[in-house]
Amino acid sequence: MKSAIILMLLFVSLVTAQQIPEQLTQQILQQPAQQESSDFVPDVVLSASLPFYVPAGYSVNVSLKAFNSGRSVVENVVVDMAQTNSSVFIEGSTQRALGSLKPGEEKEIRYTLYSSYETPPGTYYVPVKVSYLRHNRAFSYSTGIGVSVFSPQPVFSINILDKPLEVGIGGNVTVKITNAGRYPAYSAYATIRRAQQAPQENATASGAASLLGGTPTSGTSGSADNTMVAGSTTIFLGDIEPGEQKNVSYYIVPNADLEPGTYSYEMQISFYPQSANQSISFSYPFGILFVGRPSIYLSSIEISQSIDGITISGDANNVGSETVKSIILEATEDDYFAPAYSGSTYYVGTMEPDDFIPFELKVMNKKPNIGPSEYNISIRYLDSRNEERVELFTLTMPPKPPEAESSRGPSVLLWVALLFAIIVIAVAVIIILRRRKRNG
Repeated sequence: MKSAIILMLLFVSLVTAQQIPEQLTQQILQQPAQQESSDFVPDVVLSASLPFYVPAGYSVNVSLKAFNSGRSVVENVVVDMAQTNSSVFIEGSTQRALGSLKPGEEKEIRYTLYSSYETPPGTYYVPVKVSYLRHNRAFSYSTGIGVSVFSPQPVFSINILDKPLEVGIGGNVTVKITNAGRYPAYSAYATIRRAQQAPQENATASGAASLLGGTPTSGTSGSADNTMVAGSTTIFLGDIEPGEQKNVSYYIVPNADLEPGTYSYEMQISFYPQSANQSISFSYPFGILFVGRPSIYLSSIEISQSIDGITISGDANNVGSETVKSIILEATEDDYFAPAYSGSTYYVGTMEPDDFIPFELKVMNKKPNIGPSEYNISIRYLDSRNEERVELFTLTMPPKPPEAESSRGPSVLLWVALLFAIIVIAVAVIIILRRRKRNG
């Protein structure tokens, strides 16, 4: 009795770009399709393992195990998988010699089957012939396996669009997903998660990261120990036609104690392929670069006022986690204060984390400030990526001392009175001298 035995496995939604993952099941092929007589019971029993579905244009590994269920040694065991159709192809030799099998002994052989992109969906029968010798008598029978082919799925590429994230701050990570294949993806979802291994060579920290195909993934999405995705990790994309692009954004918050570096993530894309009633998933590795957070803080501030203006001094501290370069402190201008003609900028230079350097700035009064007022000092520097950053440090300027204003008033009047007295005396002397000369 001829029967085509189709081995089924729950497809776990994982497919690689060039090969189906080996999620296998076993089914013993006990009933030969062809036998020598109606009471023939083969000594060599085959069991086969292969996935449930094979996407057109992809390959699948098939495991065949030959088991000697008889009581005698069998010799010259040969398994031959016949190439009988133009839809499913066998890679390499179709005939495999196993030698001899003792009673209860089992040997395994592997075949690789593949189909073309043009293979229509359906189940294709692949014949398998088994032959062996028992007590120098030849036996053989034929059976087969069924390979179910479904329409090929789209091929995706992803690109990371955003700049690196700062440790302790985080930010948006935007991923551009492109259907680079020839087939649509229906009801697609994108899920981000931390990977368990380092990024692959074709995954970059930022910029373009074109990854065709994908790799199998398992487990659930969510936050890692040192980073967290704010909001949902899964975003619905809808249908993606060939050549269509869609962007998804995630807000990732790293812990403040996260070490700077590139951390591995995965983008899992789940979708329904054409002519398939269950979803499959691709996983694409990529890297996100986390950099140290630069920060300059001014401490030990001292403010002194004089007739020449105001002097602001203190220490510039690098309280961030990365080196900063070309640090320049600048006095700013507001309603009450303006930079002095000299000493309004101070070049600090380069500072490593936890370094500090003293500074001094000169400021002039534009008009008296009768109460405490806020004043900003501009801090410009280059971070580790040579990008210019500008920060404002706000301090409180004290009011102008009242004694300085009151002492200044009497001294001016005194000088004016003295000058007036000198002029009066000089005029009086001139008048007296002229009178004496006239009388004499």
